Amino acid sequence: MKTLLLLLLAAAIAIGVIYRAGDIVSTVAPPPPTAPTVQHPPTAPNGVLTADQARQLTSEQRLDLLRKAALISDHAKQANYLLPLIEALTKEELPAATTLLRDIRK
Repeated sequence: MKTLLLLLLAAAIAIGVIYRAGDIVSTVAPPPPTAPTVQHPPTAPNGVLTADQARQLTSEQRLDLLRKAALISDHAKQANYLLPLIEALTKEELPAATTLLRDIRK
């Protein structure tokens, strides 16, 4: 009986020490780094942006989507993705977009 009581007491003390050590580590250790949140562009239900949605993107996002859309092999699907993006391009983006599209076609 004494042995069982001593084992239970030792187990309770061990659990308490482990629990307390976890509390100490959690207060001393810095929180793990979190991944930066990535803002994805809004899309229509079928995944294709409208020209208005494309205008809300940054220039870099528009050109990146233009590059990805240009690689679509299905021509009808490619046109559905490209046309709103091209419509939303600014004058400043046109040279980069033209070069990008020309280089992809090579």
